Amino acid sequence: MGKKQIIDQLVILAEAFGLSVSDARMGIYAEMLADLHIEKIKAGIITIIKTRTFGGNLPTVAEIREAINSEGVPLESRAAIAWDKAMYALHSHGNYQSIKFDDPLIYHIIVQWGGWAEFGAWPADQTHWKRRDFMKLYEQYAKNGGLPEPTQHLIGKTEYENRVLHTGFVPAPIMVSGSTGRFKSEIQRMISNE
Repeated sequence: MGKKQIIDQLVILAEAFGLSVSDARMGIYAEMLADLHIEKIKAGIITIIKTRTFGGNLPTVAEIREAINSEGVPLESRAAIAWDKAMYALHSHGNYQSIKFDDPLIYHIIVQWGGWAEFGAWPADQTHWKRRDFMKLYEQYAKNGGLPEPTQHLIGKTEYENRVLHTGFVPAPIMVSGSTGRFKSEIQRMISNE
């Protein structure tokens, strides 16, 4: 993507807050945002202009990336929705079924915690603490940005065992999507032979 398009959007942002920004700083920002699609950058900048209540300085790259990813939903709320979505998938489908989430950060957290087959294996009385840890990690990942889009789904116990014992039957993953109170599941028809 052309840095000029990104710089044009940064000029709009600076103008909205009445700021004069050096060419060098614009170049740094453009480099740090170059991995994002220009339409997402535009939407994130519009979100910042509409919602930021102080304008004494240029929003940081992290603030811009957060606005791009948040679609106007506060980060703490997004983390809570992600936890609820993971719990919905666990309680609705269990860890035998392979799962894919519409929110890639859920994937990264669950992989860090040992994968889908292990997710939820903690004692029930520790769920409160696991929720807190999940939300902190979600917020860290969201603020830092730069995590790759998952290239595969979370493998459940059935798929894992069938890849070894019954190679002819590898169940399709279930996609879990939606927002609080409106989660939905549907079988993913596309599955790669990894």
